[in-house]
Parts: sequence; structure tokens; C-alpha cells
Amino acid sequence: MLAPEYPMPRELAASMRPMAGSFFVAWKNRNRKSRKTIECPITRELAGALAATPTGDTVYLVNDLGRPFTINGLGNKMRDWCDAAGLDRCTAHGLRKAAAVILAESGVTAPELCALFGWSKLETAEIYIRQARQRTMVANAFTRLEEYRNQKSVSILGPRTTNETKRKNNRDKSKPE
Repeated sequence: MLAPEYPMPRELAASMRPMAGSFFVAWKNRNRKSRKTIECPITRELAGALAATPTGDTVYLVNDLGRPFTINGLGNKMRDWCDAAGLDRCTAHGLRKAAAVILAESGVTAPELCALFGWSKLETAEIYIRQARQRTMVANAFTRLEEYRNQKSVSILGPRTTNETKRKNNRDKSKPE
């Protein structure tokens, strides 16, 4: 459940600059018995979305009754939002994973990913970094292939002319003058 440690009026959210911090609570583990408070920036896009969305006094997202979402309720609503957007194969967890890979592709380190996502083990972050590296390496491979295909010549000296062959040069050398 996303809940700040202090109230967040909609006007304040709309006026927040990128990188202005806020707190939220991430419920961790499958049985949701432990929680971790994470401080992270609010981007312009998120501030705009919060300004256009009904919010509570102490929560960012509220359900149709104006109450904070339960963990399962938020998951179900995410499913509804993804379906409405035509993203039938997306899930809340899948979007979180995609965010981790995108951040890893941008060069974020394993400890930084752990801090942002609330992970306690660097190995978890390394999974996303490996995925990002693989995607980058595949893109690099195709870029190199395209560059190779566009080469006019592989010789440093440039291409030979059509009348410049070893046989012709040798034949010219053996002719009497």
C-alpha cells in the first residue's frame, strides 16, 4: 500500500518539483508481515497524476469509497487499469520489474536499486542489471551488424580498382619493354 508518513494535499503534489522527496510504506514479503519505509522523489509526471487523481489526507491512492486501497484491492484495480489501457499482459509486479530494468539500463547500481525498491539483497538487484545488460548487448550487436553492412570497404587503404590485380601487375612486370 502506498501511504506517506505525512499528509499530501493535492495542491502541494501538483506544485512539487522533480526530486522533491516523499515517503511511502512498502509491504514486503509474501505474507506482508514486514514493512519498509522508503523515501523517493516525486517526478513531474507523478505529481501531475496525483493532482488529477482523488487522494486522501494521508494516502496517494484511494478507492471508489475514498478509503485507502487494501493490498489486494490495489492489485485488482491495477489489473482493471491495465486492461482499460489495452495492456492485457501487464501486472503491477510486471510494471515494477520493467521499472527496475529501465533504471538498470540507465546505469543505476545494485545498491541504488535496493534502496529504491526496498530489497535487502544485492542479488535481487543483480537480476535486473543482468537483464539490462543483456538487452544492451543485443542492441549493440545489431548496431555493429548494421555498421558492418554499411561499410564500403574493410581495407584501411580503401578498395582496389578493377584493373589493379596481382595477376595484371605481375604480367606487366614480365613483359619486355
